This record gives sequence, C-alpha cells and structure tokens, in this order.
Amino acid sequence: MEVYYRKKGGEWERGKGLWEALSLDSRRKSGEEGRPGAPFVICLAGAGGKTSCLRRLAWEGRERNMTPVVITTTHIRRPQAFEALNLGPGETARMAKDQGLAVAGCPGKDGKLSFPGWDWYEDLCGQTGLILAEADGSRRLPIKTPGPCEPVIPANTSLILCVLGLSALGRPLEQVCFRLERALKILGKGPQEPVGERDMERLLAAGALRPLREAHSMALVR
Repeated sequence: MEVYYRKKGGEWERGKGLWEALSLDSRRKSGEEGRPGAPFVICLAGAGGKTSCLRRLAWEGRERNMTPVVITTTHIRRPQAFEALNLGPGETARMAKDQGLAVAGCPGKDGKLSFPGWDWYEDLCGQTGLILAEADGSRRLPIKTPGPCEPVIPANTSLILCVLGLSALGRPLEQVCFRLERALKILGKGPQEPVGERDMERLLAAGALRPLREAHSMALVR
C-alpha cells in the first residue's frame, strides 16, 4: 500500500507509512497528556479499504512494539494469523504482548469475527495501550452512507478514520454504494448515474464527517 499525504502547504508527499502520514505519534502523545493511562483507540469507518488500512496500521504498530489489539464493534473477516478467539481481555493483551499483535473477537457466520461486548472492551482498555477497531460495515462495496446507528464508535475513541474506495469512480451508483437510498438523497442523482470525484467528496462530508463531528468531540481525519 502506497501512502501519500497533503502537507500544510497543500502539496502531496509520499510517506513511509500510515503512521507517519497521519501524524499518529503526535496525536498519541497529545492524547496521553489529556488522558494519562488511557489507550490510544483508532476506529475505521466508511467503506472500501477499511480492513486494508486496519491491517497496515496494525503491522506498523507492531513494528513500533506497541502490541496493538485489533477488534471490531460490528463484524470483520477472520484474519489468517494472530487470532485471539473467545479469549478474555487479559489473555488477549498477553497474546498481543507475546506475538506483537492480536486480532480479537468471537467467531461468527460466514468466516467473520463479531464484537465480544462492551464489558469485555472496557476491561481490555485497562490492559493495552493501542486498540484498532473496525467500526462499520459496507457489505464489501466501495462507498456507503451510514445508517442512524452507524458507525459503532466507542466513547473513548481517540481518532476516527473515514474511508471510501476509489474503485467506485465512474461506475453506476447503484452498483457500488451501500445504503443507496440515503446516497441518492444527498447527491440528487439517479441510481444509474456514474460516481464522480465530487460525489465522493459530498458523501464523505455529508454522510460521514459532518454527523461524526456533531456526535463526537474528537479529531477526525478525512
């Protein structure tokens, strides 16, 4: 995965990874100052690319010896390694420390993991320093507009990353969008019209960023 980010001057620069591009070291440090002892919690919301970003963040966190625990507040595909299935918070944190990374959850249908529950999550927060959560679903479509109860964001989240997939560009909206009816209202387009760059900007702003900013007092990254 190649990573590019926009600098303060407006120009784009290629980064060494997501950790650098998103300035996560400084964000984590400022969070520790405001909430000493609290974990750094990053949630992924939106559509196409969440799992790939989550995997990259987890690996970069592992390389930094941060022993990340990857979870979902909804559902996520089971990983091929580092599984911590049906384990308690303490066992999960120990596995992350021993292996450098743990992907925790309860086995569900269709080869997915589900959320172990809020009591489990609260206990985990007291035993690990980095939690990466997939907090949204899109049925593997590249763009979506969230429903009334989406995404599922823990109250102690430090950062929300909203993601959309560029594979939607140029394709009919009805083929690439989850919760199509809400998208049609935002865009004022027909279901067979192709998705443009401006459409994706509007969906991200009106369908995700604006509601999240109204609901959560935390930094949001576009």
